[in-house]
Amino acid sequence: MRFRSISYPKMLLETLRAYYSVNVSGQVNELYKYCACLIQPLIVPFNAYEQERIINGLIANTKWQIGQLTNVLNYLYDNVNNSIYISQSSQNIVSAVGFAYPAISQMGGFGGLAVQTRGFDDKAAQTPVIIHVPNTVNLSALTATVAQVALAGIYYEIVEFTP
Repeated sequence: MRFRSISYPKMLLETLRAYYSVNVSGQVNELYKYCACLIQPLIVPFNAYEQERIINGLIANTKWQIGQLTNVLNYLYDNVNNSIYISQSSQNIVSAVGFAYPAISQMGGFGGLAVQTRGFDDKAAQTPVIIHVPNTVNLSALTATVAQVALAGIYYEIVEFTP
């Protein structure tokens, strides 16, 4: 990870100071050795917790913006090649009497003419976001991350490609 890490031997030396950690001949004394033995089994769980905390904080602070989301996904899932990218496409519906596709609902109009209407939730009027991901990435973890960051009402699709 590209974040700060704790050096436990240096932290122990800072806590005990040189007076309590080094003897007269310049060797590490018994108090320092005892404290180091107590801390040693805790280093792996502390580091795992710290790494998980950093990742969760990174995901929680990510906004639904193309550049920031691309950087976070590349950082977490493809930090060597940085091949994850996001594209958008926009499809606008032009108001017309008849559509080339079936309407969501068909209502009777004045004079016996049928009026076709589209719903407010229609995906065709939205701007879909397409997240392009190489097939070497853990897709389930990436999907869970994107679902945590995604805003309600924004349609997105994750597409795999072969690099």
